[in-house]
Amino acid sequence: MNKVKLPYGLRDGVMLYITFAERGAECGCVCPKCGGELIAHLGDDRAKHYKHRHKSDCEGATEHAIRAKLMELIERSGTFLLPASIAAIDGSEHTLIDEEAIEVGTVEVIEGGNPYLPAFRVRRKTADSSKEHEVTVVVNMGASEGGEFETGEACVEINLNDLGHDVSAERLMEVLRKSIHCTWINRPFAKEKEDELRKKLTFNRIKTTDEERNRLFQAAATHKKEFERISVGFTYGNEYEEKPRAFARIDASDNSEFARQFAGIEFTCDYCGESGLTHSQMQRFKPNYGTGTCYQCKGIKREKGLGFEGK
Repeated sequence: MNKVKLPYGLRDGVMLYITFAERGAECGCVCPKCGGELIAHLGDDRAKHYKHRHKSDCEGATEHAIRAKLMELIERSGTFLLPASIAAIDGSEHTLIDEEAIEVGTVEVIEGGNPYLPAFRVRRKTADSSKEHEVTVVVNMGASEGGEFETGEACVEINLNDLGHDVSAERLMEVLRKSIHCTWINRPFAKEKEDELRKKLTFNRIKTTDEERNRLFQAAATHKKEFERISVGFTYGNEYEEKPRAFARIDASDNSEFARQFAGIEFTCDYCGESGLTHSQMQRFKPNYGTGTCYQCKGIKREKGLGFEGK
């Protein structure tokens, strides 16, 4: 939980850090959240902080004040550092998108939500279709998790839980200049890149020729939705072949244009030699060679104990 007491008061429209305030009610500050009158506690026996002069149920005042100060610093600097997007795949970390200092156009408050997880929105000065135009920034002082912001929008969390009582403008500016306190909650652009990378790494694990692997990968990249209906793997063929051959299997009921284009219109059965077969008539087929085992021969080969391709 957040143990930092209210560090900023609002005086004449300016966020005043507690260190620079006069003692007690002479500070002349009001709460940045509720507007209530504040008094400054400057005793040496405990951390300096502001306190509401009158009893108040102002929830999230500290978080609200920190958000206001962060927004002020970002607007003043004109930049905001987006952290890198990193994915752990098969025990290894891969950088999907490098960290980037974006030029800020506007910064605006996001109203409502959890009072202990205030948020604001940062927009790029110049739109770029290859990157997110706006990012939601959640301020977390350790009071809660940022999971409630896991929506389809780009969203980062600035976690200040380990800063202690020093949340001065200098310290907050140092946080903004580095990305160690800032992590992604959600980033659609990175998710797309992660999905593409996972597919690429999967195809790289298929021990087959570069030509076959690249052909399958290009088909997946070009036809993302259609490719979800296809399972891709590899078969070692017979014992005399040094390299396995790539194969794909398409559901027999799939007669889409993509299936015909990917699989090829005609095939020849490896066992009986019948040609002119469609992909729906084949039990297994190899897209590069246009061959495989038809459904009829599958049963014959089983009866004779010969097995069949891809068993």
